[in-house]
Amino acid sequence: METGLKNIGVRQSDDPTGGQSWPVFSTPLRYFLWVFVPVALLMGGLMVFSTRTGIRVSAGIVVGCSLYAGCRGYLCRVHVDAHGAAYRTPWRSVRLDWDAVRLIGRYAPGPGAASYVFITSRESPPAGRWDVDEQTIQLQDRPGLLESLEAARRAAAKSPPDA
Repeated sequence: METGLKNIGVRQSDDPTGGQSWPVFSTPLRYFLWVFVPVALLMGGLMVFSTRTGIRVSAGIVVGCSLYAGCRGYLCRVHVDAHGAAYRTPWRSVRLDWDAVRLIGRYAPGPGAASYVFITSRESPPAGRWDVDEQTIQLQDRPGLLESLEAARRAAAKSPPDA
């Protein structure tokens, strides 16, 4: 099935049940690295060669935030298959079965902010973009993502339960 999600991190899953997975960030990894690698290298140089403690600390904070953003955005993925959706990180995994999902939608957490798509078993949308827990999964929106999630949910509802 063609979803129109080429070049934005979507990939077919290695899971034998099939499905698709997306990174949390919608920006392609090469663009993220193009911006953050030079910044991290410059800040790393300041951490090593600067004599002022304040500059070293602030450079370390920038490098740490860059590493955290890269890990959260590209190592964490949302995987969708016939059974449900899963938020997978190197540290934990959150799974929502389709029969537990109450809402799938899109929202922007603030003016000028990136849009997010969420899947939740709650009766209301998430409180903010960091609201990922045992009941809510969310990731940055990209063209066709919401439609792909809704199509996967509809397909799961039509398929007979596993025996």
